[in-house]
Amino acid sequence: MKLLLWIGNAPHHIALANLLQEKFDVAGIILESRPSQNKNLLSRIRKRLFQSPLASAWKSMQADCRRRHPSLINSNVLNVENINSQAAIDFAIAQSPELVAVSGTRMIKNKMLSKTPTGKILNLHTGLSPYIKGGPNCTNWCLAEQKIHLIGNTVMWIDEGIDSGNLIGTEFTPLQGDEDLNELHIKVMQHAHDLYVRCIGKAILGEANNVDQQSICEGTTYYSRQWTTSKARAAVQNFDQSYRSIFKGDLQKLRLDVKTVDPG
Repeated sequence: MKLLLWIGNAPHHIALANLLQEKFDVAGIILESRPSQNKNLLSRIRKRLFQSPLASAWKSMQADCRRRHPSLINSNVLNVENINSQAAIDFAIAQSPELVAVSGTRMIKNKMLSKTPTGKILNLHTGLSPYIKGGPNCTNWCLAEQKIHLIGNTVMWIDEGIDSGNLIGTEFTPLQGDEDLNELHIKVMQHAHDLYVRCIGKAILGEANNVDQQSICEGTTYYSRQWTTSKARAAVQNFDQSYRSIFKGDLQKLRLDVKTVDPG
């Protein structure tokens, strides 16, 4: 089955693309780089989001991805500033994919969704839907909101909402409870990529789940504008004070009412 990738251009997106190309028939890649006029806004968000040591954790994860996958191995790549551009639509149509895998782009609009010649478009969300949705980083939101037991990842069928599509697979990230912040972010991303590979494999076989998130719960959607310096401080403080103790004590109890979707 021919697969088309729509991804961002950060090191963890490149790593994901290479992993998928090792496993599947990837016809091409649309690589989205954000427009220059958004750089100041993104810089402000990152400044609020990734205060040290969260900055160090994110950089460590990116460095790990860059070390393992320094560059794309596919030569059929279209670079765009907007995944919803006409150039991206034309490229997608030309590849005639049977399956599309999305990660790290801006929200996909209906025109792109409807013009692409497949009804099968998957999306990777590095958070546990429907409980933790949005951004800019759901692992950090789990820390800030004292929801450490919800650290995990999701693969879903895409729709026009924010991490709201029907679920293919959701899993808690396998953790020991003795990770530092760097190790935590690396493990979350590695687990996300592994889950995506497994879910795509199920989709290719026609065996992927299609579970309505509303059948589980409403959940919470977080937004970048909500992430403040005080939230970043809370995330670090909660990690320092609660992360290890939760794994030693109440983790399983906290997860009793959490429903996940086994990708099979």
